[in-house]
Amino acid sequence: MASSLLRGAAILAIANLVTRLIGVFFRIPLQNIVGAEGLAYYQTAYPLYTLLLGLSTAGIPLAVAHFVAECEARHDSQSADAVFLIGLYVMAALGIFFSVLLYVLAPLYVRASDMDGALRAVRALTPALALVPMMAAFRGYFEGHQEMGTPAISQIAEQLVRVAIGLAGAAVLLHVAGVARASAAATFGAGAGAVASLGWLLYAFLRDRQQRGPLLLRWEGGVAWAKRLLFYAIPISLASLIESLMNNVDTLTVKRLLELRGSSDALATASFAALTGEAWPLVSVVITLASGMAVALLPAVSAAHAVDDKEALGMQLQTATQVTLAISIPAACGLAVLAGPLSTAFYGVDGLLAAKALRLLAFAGILAGLEVTTSAALQGMNLPRLPVRNLAVAFGVKAIGNLLLLPTLGLSGAALATLFAYGAGAVLNLRSLRQRTGFPFPLRQGVLLPVAASLVMVAAVGGVLYATMPLSGRFGALIKGLLGVLVGGALYLVLGLWWRFLPEPLRRRLLRRRGAPGSAQSS
Repeated sequence: MASSLLRGAAILAIANLVTRLIGVFFRIPLQNIVGAEGLAYYQTAYPLYTLLLGLSTAGIPLAVAHFVAECEARHDSQSADAVFLIGLYVMAALGIFFSVLLYVLAPLYVRASDMDGALRAVRALTPALALVPMMAAFRGYFEGHQEMGTPAISQIAEQLVRVAIGLAGAAVLLHVAGVARASAAATFGAGAGAVASLGWLLYAFLRDRQQRGPLLLRWEGGVAWAKRLLFYAIPISLASLIESLMNNVDTLTVKRLLELRGSSDALATASFAALTGEAWPLVSVVITLASGMAVALLPAVSAAHAVDDKEALGMQLQTATQVTLAISIPAACGLAVLAGPLSTAFYGVDGLLAAKALRLLAFAGILAGLEVTTSAALQGMNLPRLPVRNLAVAFGVKAIGNLLLLPTLGLSGAALATLFAYGAGAVLNLRSLRQRTGFPFPLRQGVLLPVAASLVMVAAVGGVLYATMPLSGRFGALIKGLLGVLVGGALYLVLGLWWRFLPEPLRRRLLRRRGAPGSAQSS
């Protein structure tokens, strides 16, 4: 069971990482094609789209995954099918409603943004907004059956088609129809990606139903299931909203408070960009790895909780927490020690401020990853309101932390406030889990040994940086970063196998060859 959880988490983590990297590299050729003006139109279009998409999709897919897993654990396939169909219809209705709303609001939005040329780019996103919610419902169906490969493939397919169609359309229309229509072609790629992803999901769904049999339609309890879905989904949507607001605290406070501290307008603007646009995206890679574990954990916990299997539930919680920490602790330590080379490699001379922020902000990745994983566990246990309450406390810590720490510590104060905020959310979630399950936090295996191995890794990476000191420039920084990641990652993996703090299913997979460190003990 733990092995299945790890396999699902790994599949989703890899898919999340691949799609994030595709999205990052998409911006480079797009800017070369449409220029600064076209990129500004593109960037104007997406905030309204992502807001409405979040309102239409946050909560319901996770609710579908939760209740499908719960019903299947009780061998109630009729109810599982009813949950999926109701979720699909709700998501289809929400998608159509919000796509119409996007089309209607587009002129007001672009005027308020002082970007009238972005109107076509905004409206080109309406097909995507109509289709993505239905796509999310199908993903929830497969995740509820703990089949993570299909959603992962659909996620990568969506991103690949989005990028290919968006770039090709922008390149063709730029010289034929102008920059505004070229940027609209770039945003229309999201709709093309949604069509590709939905097509794959429909194919996989029909193939799956051939094995499971036709959908068992039972509508007697349809209204009751709809209410249960909504009551479960609303707290998750609120948590998503609070997290978005927490990320916007820096937008509202960093620049103003740095100027009050005496920074020039140019320095305050550059510091804000370094924190939110350069350092945080690198930290979010660590959180992305944990989010794969969270998505895989929710249906697994739901199934165990539904049949009151305390042993399976405890094993899943222990494995998920241990894996999250075993990945995020060395990743955060690596980001901190390699902050200089990585920031220079990605951002050039402008990366100096990002490196300063990253040395502290990296450690927020550990606590944010733990918060995401433990929130999924509570949601799987039918306690979706607790993560909302705990995240609201984290939001308060972030807001107060910025107000208190930024005036005295500058950019480091904002990074510390983020660290404390996610720390509060993670600790409160762990406390809630312990109160309800007696969950023993794996202090030695989950924290002490990974920290010790990470310190050894940091020393080795420091030696790499010392040995490569003569290398300079962005290319030299890239070589330093890659060597540091390779040497540090390999050493940490060896120590994890030798000291046996990696979860047993993962160790068994890695120790298939005889003679590897610790293999005798694991046999």
